[in-house]
Amino acid sequence: MAAGVTDHLWDASDPVAPLGILRTAEGRKGGVVMAEVLHESGRDTELLKMAVDSVKHITTLASGTIVLLAAFSDKLPKPLANKKSLVAALISMALCLTASFIFLWAETLARYRAPKTHNEVISRFRAWGRPKVMSLLSSAIYFSFVAGMYFLINFAVANI
Repeated sequence: MAAGVTDHLWDASDPVAPLGILRTAEGRKGGVVMAEVLHESGRDTELLKMAVDSVKHITTLASGTIVLLAAFSDKLPKPLANKKSLVAALISMALCLTASFIFLWAETLARYRAPKTHNEVISRFRAWGRPKVMSLLSSAIYFSFVAGMYFLINFAVANI
C-alpha cells in the first residue's frame, strides 16, 4: 500500500480515529496517543451527560411527588393512618432534591462557569477526593428517592 493509506475504515461514531491515523501517516509518532486522549475525554463527556440526565430524571420524579402530595393532601381521608410515613416520604424527597441540586451544580455550573469557586468548595473535601464526594452525593440521591418511594407506598397502603 502507498504511504498514508490504510486498509480499513473507521467507525463514524469515532470522529477522532481518522485524526490519529492521519498523524501517524504523516510520520508523527504521537498521533495515535493524541487520538486516544481525545477519545478518552469524549468518553468522559458522554459519561457526564448520562449521569446528569439520570439525576435530572430523579429530580423531576422527586419534585413531582412532592407537588402531587401537596395538591391532593386535602383529598386524603381523615384521620390519616401512618402519618409518620408521609412525613418521612416528604423528608426523603426533599433530601433527594437537595442532593440533586448540589450534584448538578458541582458537575455542571460550578465546574465550567466558576472553576475557582468549584475548586474552593471541592478542596474542602480534598481528603475524601472528588470522586468519593460525587459518589456520596449520587448515593444520597438514589437511596433517598427509593426510601421516599418506600415510605409513600407504606403510607398509601395504610390509608386504602
